[in-house]
Amino acid sequence: MPGHLEEVEVLDLLLADRAQRAAAPVAVGVDTQLDREVLAELDEGVAVRALVVILVLFFFFLLFSFFFF
Repeated sequence: MPGHLEEVEVLDLLLADRAQRAAAPVAVGVDTQLDREVLAELDEGVAVRALVVILVLFFFFLLFSFFFF
C-alpha cells in the first residue's frame, strides 16, 4: 500500500529523528512532520490489532454460547 510503513521502518525513522534531535537540540514542543507520520502509523497499527482482538473475542463468545446454552 503506498505510503504504508512497516513497524520496524517506523521505529527506525523515529530513532533516527530522536538521534538527530539529540545532536542538534530544538525548542521543546516543536511538532515535526515525521512525528505526525510516526504517530499516525502507530495509531493505525493499534487500531487494527484492537479490531482483530475484538472480533476474535466476539467469535469465541458466539461459539461458546452455542455450546453452553
